[in-house]
Amino acid sequence: MIQNYQSLVSSFNLGPVGGFLITYVGIIECISRMIYAWLLVDKFPKINLLVITFFGDSFAHCLCLFSFILPTYEIIPLIVMFTLAGFFNAGFSGLILAVLEKISNNSTNNSIKDDTFNAALGIYMLFKGLGETIGPVIGGGIIDAVSFCPKEFKLDDDSCQRGMVQRPYWVVFAFGSSCMFLASAFAFAMRHTRSN
Repeated sequence: MIQNYQSLVSSFNLGPVGGFLITYVGIIECISRMIYAWLLVDKFPKINLLVITFFGDSFAHCLCLFSFILPTYEIIPLIVMFTLAGFFNAGFSGLILAVLEKISNNSTNNSIKDDTFNAALGIYMLFKGLGETIGPVIGGGIIDAVSFCPKEFKLDDDSCQRGMVQRPYWVVFAFGSSCMFLASAFAFAMRHTRSN
């Protein structure tokens, strides 16, 4: 997931600190994968852990909004955000496979569980691919819709001077975090449905 953070870090013009943050989140993600694999996935209810992971990831990305809102303190929320987002983001990989395996095992008898898991994995990969394809289009559309040109940079033909369009990227983080909170609500509902 590190590649997703490079443009975020470069948008803050942090200089060498930006390179440190990218390295830092990479280390956090490696540690997180080991913690999830060895300490969490098999010891706690998987769907409950999925709810916590979705919620933690969305909360972490909400912290990034403070970096946009409070630019004088941008490094502190970014470090906390990278710590939490790196931890929860990296945990998704193995956890989602464990959840799919649990769902497919509980929903069928043992004679066809491999086929059910394969179908569940295929559906997950389909929607993951759709999300990765449609997400940037939606994010770009949101940015285009809320971008504006300050009055002092407007030209006579009502166009904007080159490079002076203001793009409030915090809107995309707010939208993305809201979608992650919605996903945690769906996972919570799934947990409640599975327990009944």
